[in-house]
Amino acid sequence: MNIIMCESSDIDILYDEWALAFEGTTIDDENLKWLIRWIENHNCKMIREDFYVITGKLMNEKYNLTGDNAYPNDCNILCIKQSDLTNVDGIIIPRFEIGGRWITDVINNNLAREERD
Repeated sequence: MNIIMCESSDIDILYDEWALAFEGTTIDDENLKWLIRWIENHNCKMIREDFYVITGKLMNEKYNLTGDNAYPNDCNILCIKQSDLTNVDGIIIPRFEIGGRWITDVINNNLAREERD
């Protein structure tokens, strides 16, 4: 298992890949092992056990998120690249059960809310 703390350029790569994202999750071994098992239980496998972590602070800085739209600085947004998964189709619908979204949607929704507010 590899935990990769993201820099700004990493977010661009995750965005382009439509990485699977979980906002506000813990990144301890127990949680990551549980997530690997959950993925495997949905006919999907991790090719590489790489977990990318975007801090709330970095997300706020990169996208100028403010007020109620900003993340707590210590919030973790855990991402898994789609290229690190087999059979992504197996988790497309079940991901909603555990709060999984595509990072592209997370970012686009945050930007839209920021423009409205």
